[in-house]
Amino acid sequence: MKFITAALLVLSNTSSSTAFAPSSASARANTYPHELHTRLYSSDPDQAEPVVQNPPTEVGSHEELMYSLGVNLARQLGDIRPLVETGEELTFLAKGMLDTVVGRLSEDGQVDLLQRRKADLNALITQRA
Repeated sequence: MKFITAALLVLSNTSSSTAFAPSSASARANTYPHELHTRLYSSDPDQAEPVVQNPPTEVGSHEELMYSLGVNLARQLGDIRPLVETGEELTFLAKGMLDTVVGRLSEDGQVDLLQRRKADLNALITQRA
């Protein structure tokens, strides 16, 4: 258990959190605002994110098992693309999910945030879903 907690902390403090860093997304969004929006929703194959057929893991490995768990959880969550309009919004959505999953945002912090933004959150979901 200590190893898993340490691994999550290491992962959450390195590449994962860097991938969701708002500053880099903001810089890209300001430079190419239409490109990020297009990449999220484009039916043009040249601008859409690449789709892969196979996971980026070795067959039968522990990494494949963990990747499978991630796929399973994502499928239960469903398609979130209608809820975000830009790459920057997707970045903050992913950061909120990551911070909650790895325990970076405390339970009290989660409850406070959700209570404080309840009306805005409900309006956003209703408008975009």
